Amino acid sequence: MKSADNSPRGPSAGADRKRRGARVRPAAAADPVVVAPREGHFREIFAPRVLPRTLMLVTAWMFQTLGFYGFSAWVPTLLVEHGFKLTESLTWASAIQLIGVPGAFIAGCISDRWQRKYWITLLAIFIATCGMLMGSPSKPSSSSPSAD
Repeated sequence: MKSADNSPRGPSAGADRKRRGARVRPAAAADPVVVAPREGHFREIFAPRVLPRTLMLVTAWMFQTLGFYGFSAWVPTLLVEHGFKLTESLTWASAIQLIGVPGAFIAGCISDRWQRKYWITLLAIFIATCGMLMGSPSKPSSSSPSAD
């Protein structure tokens, strides 16, 4: 009878495998549960049980898109009204657009590391605060053209 240490590769092969951190795989289950893939159809998102969710998401995306593109079109005018030169305001508007692309990728990579609901709430409050400060009336600088 062979001992457990005797393997085709020598008596210490099992010990070496344990030292390297190899894990022993459990035996396969006798009756594995197999879930057959199911094809979905576009019309299913309009089924009565999910129609409220579909309408809510469509509405949310419409307002998000209108808000994003509305802000993008409005920010240069707002910056000019706050005393920036037209070229500076267009530079800042372009920077906002360009920085948004890598920002979205970075956020996608790190979003699952922390509780999303807290970060979404904190960032929504931060963005709303910045928007309120940016849109609040302020005295234009003396270098801005007069409204007359």
